[in-house]
Amino acid sequence: MLITKKIGFLGVQKHDMCIYLGRVIHHLGHRVLTVDNSAEQQLKYCIPMPELPGQSFVLQGVEYGFQMPLDHVDISGYDYVFEDLGKWSPGQQTGYDEIYLVTDPQVMNMEKCRYLLQKLQNPVNLVIRDMCAHQIQDERVRHFFEQEKTKIRNLYMIDQDILDYEYRIQMQYETCREFHEISAGMEKTIMRMAQNITARSWMDIMYAYRAAKEGRAV
Repeated sequence: MLITKKIGFLGVQKHDMCIYLGRVIHHLGHRVLTVDNSAEQQLKYCIPMPELPGQSFVLQGVEYGFQMPLDHVDISGYDYVFEDLGKWSPGQQTGYDEIYLVTDPQVMNMEKCRYLLQKLQNPVNLVIRDMCAHQIQDERVRHFFEQEKTKIRNLYMIDQDILDYEYRIQMQYETCREFHEISAGMEKTIMRMAQNITARSWMDIMYAYRAAKEGRAV
């Protein structure tokens, strides 16, 4: 019997990670639905979404939709559903197998992230991207969340890299943009996240990642 796994994403600058993850997990042989239900609708600018909300579009094997409340959608045919829940609402946490909370090291966002961690009932996976490695050390960030460390299941930190920033912008202009040249830190994080979500072997994840970035057909 197929059991659909729901993954929720909160925070900022996470739409590119949702696209990368969806493609990798699709290449593991899974059916993936990625839905943008955030107020910002950043995913809509990267994918040729349908005109009407509630409809979906398939791109490179992954199905995408926007403004599709999952309690109104039959998701039983999917192995994994990724949902962009927006930024910092603490009410959006129930009914998910995993929650990923994404932030950058700006103090405003870090404080909002810490406040949200205090409000969430269950542990989440925390992703801190665009780390300024020469100015903000990992230990400083870990100390920032010292009081909330029991709420953090996995911590991923990605150093700032111009390649990742350029791809995050460029994918809004070029549909089907591949990710051959994302940074090594982003690459490793995407693979670790995919392994955490699917519990597949590292060799399986590496093969699926290579297939996804090269745009191979499944």
